[in-house]
Amino acid sequence: MRVQQIAFTTASDADYERTVSVISEALVGLTNTAPELPLTFRSIPGGMLAIQEALPENDILLIMADEKMFNDAKIAICEAFSFDMIHSEAVMQHLRGLDDDEDYTYHTLMPTNSTPFPLNDGLYSGFAIHSKDQTILFIPLEMERSFPTMRKYVIPYIKRVYGVQLSRFADQEIRFTADILADQLARGDVRIAVATTEFSKHIAKAARMIDVWDDHVSYAPYDRSKIGRAVDSAAVAARSQYAADYGVSVIELPSQEIGFTVQIAVASKDKAMIRTISSIPDETHEDFMHTVTAELFLMLADVLADPATLDGPDGKGKRKRVRSIPISFVIVMFLLLILSFACTVVLYLYFTDPATLYELIGGLATRFGIEFG
Repeated sequence: MRVQQIAFTTASDADYERTVSVISEALVGLTNTAPELPLTFRSIPGGMLAIQEALPENDILLIMADEKMFNDAKIAICEAFSFDMIHSEAVMQHLRGLDDDEDYTYHTLMPTNSTPFPLNDGLYSGFAIHSKDQTILFIPLEMERSFPTMRKYVIPYIKRVYGVQLSRFADQEIRFTADILADQLARGDVRIAVATTEFSKHIAKAARMIDVWDDHVSYAPYDRSKIGRAVDSAAVAARSQYAADYGVSVIELPSQEIGFTVQIAVASKDKAMIRTISSIPDETHEDFMHTVTAELFLMLADVLADPATLDGPDGKGKRKRVRSIPISFVIVMFLLLILSFACTVVLYLYFTDPATLYELIGGLATRFGIEFG
């Protein structure tokens, strides 16, 4: 099977190279050859020419684009192949709850008859479109979005359409995120406490790949009867027990549906970030545990790199911004209201009772020592 990868990106750093190398490695089962890195383009026209030339010679085109170029690349692809576009209801479902002040129109547009790949927040969602034994896969490039898209959508899609079982992407994902977390842990003296829930054994097993893990991490007893089932409470309690910089907790939620669901929390002294992750169809419990651990490692790496991450997405989409009203704005509005009322009174008296208006003005002038010539 012939596969061509094409990437639209303005980046050329180590994170980009590591991300595309993991994705390329995941596709080895399709070609039975050594993984090839994608052709990379910094402009839409150059990349589109390569796409049109590559399509007749390949069975699958995997096109990736970073956030700066994503929507423009998506529109260009649809125009080049004359794909009609519609607003995807599946993507719109995930977008609900985001800040209403933003325009998300381009995020919901998908080719007609395509299979959308909506992520948790609905932003930068990819798609697959299959026609005449050829497939175009379009996915986001940043690892925070490309890895879940590969795991949840691309790998199962290829299995369903082509009958090819690719290697477990979860294994590659956890190795990659472990390396990223190791880099962050090695940069500073940070202490992390992990609540010993039913999931902590999976964390400990995966953490063997991180040489400096034991230098920074302790495991805190978790008493459900005292702390409860709230995942953020468990993370906060773990942090407090060891006076750590951050507390971590992963709790598997009971589910009446087929599959598995967990919540992950990373907490500081006064803030907590929570993400909810559910398994995909036919995903084994072992693969799902790998996926959750990889997500936890990435969350921790993000927080260590920038503690302000705790103020950001909670895994279900961006939090709505709550705008506080400055006191100066309230005072100005109050004064304008008084001025408006005074002007209304003056106009009313001017047209209905001028004598009273003149008498009122004269009285005010006398009070403030103003003399009229």
